[in-house]
Amino acid sequence: MSFLDAQAWPQGLLDVFTAFRQQSFDGGVIVEARYYGPFNALLNYCFPVTGQFRFIVTPQHPPSLEQPRDSVDVAVYYLVIYNSALRPVLFAEIKDDSWANSAEKRLTADKQVRSRFYHMLRDCPIPTLHGFSFLGTRTRIYKGDVQQERIEPHARDRPDVNALLPKDFLEGQWDLDILSHEGFIKMKEIVSYILQECGKL
Repeated sequence: MSFLDAQAWPQGLLDVFTAFRQQSFDGGVIVEARYYGPFNALLNYCFPVTGQFRFIVTPQHPPSLEQPRDSVDVAVYYLVIYNSALRPVLFAEIKDDSWANSAEKRLTADKQVRSRFYHMLRDCPIPTLHGFSFLGTRTRIYKGDVQQERIEPHARDRPDVNALLPKDFLEGQWDLDILSHEGFIKMKEIVSYILQECGKL
């Protein structure tokens, strides 16, 4: 059954996340890399390879001089056939669950997603570029308006550049678990939008 015809995430995919969440690497230290495989599987389920190869899930947006490879992110590109250009329609930044517990790390995650937008938004072939910030399976969803070159939600600055961030800074912004039913519905809504808009190209 295809993603758009399904009513929930496949149990096999949920089992993959459970298995990888329980893994520890580097001598018992849990690192965010444990989620790269499961999210690759999730995105390939949402954008399956077909004979047309219109969508490609790649483990990183191509680096630029302004943006070196500072982290692994999973990006989905739309391949525009007439010029063979790889054009981004969705991307995801993946961090470990522990990032949700630190105000500094939440701000860093937010800034990294915004940096991706700054480098990809103008290349998006459809009106809205969606970006996901995953802290474990908890997500904050961003939308970039290609025409107006604006990103939502709006950025929040440090309240005091000379002080530590308040402990609750950006707390609760990653409140949607992508593996929940609500997360499934939201992902289906976004994928449907992307497929509809790409179909107009």
